[in-house]
Amino acid sequence: MAIGLTASFPLFAIALPLFELGGGGNGMVNVSMRSLIHHRVPDRIRGRVFAAYSGVLSTASAVATGLGGVFVETIGARGTLFLAGAGSTAVALVGAVLYRRLPLDQRTAAGSPRSR
Repeated sequence: MAIGLTASFPLFAIALPLFELGGGGNGMVNVSMRSLIHHRVPDRIRGRVFAAYSGVLSTASAVATGLGGVFVETIGARGTLFLAGAGSTAVALVGAVLYRRLPLDQRTAAGSPRSR
């Protein structure tokens, strides 16, 4: 969402904190995903799961870079930022809805205080 908001503020002084907010959120997602894999995946296959996760992440980054170039050429930089922010917000909302549909016993991470 922070990335999409930067499209509305062409001033560097306003856009910079929004990019910092987005970067902080990205860092939190990275730590959360790695922790989730570490706590939920059995030891015997954890390496393969981390490798698969890294492969999907790298592929998505490469595709996003290519699509970003196409979008910048067709709809401009501001439109591309808005589209990126709107797309990530939509994915987060879909994830939140799917998470809320899970039974309560499946919502906690293994080893968390609520699951004991």
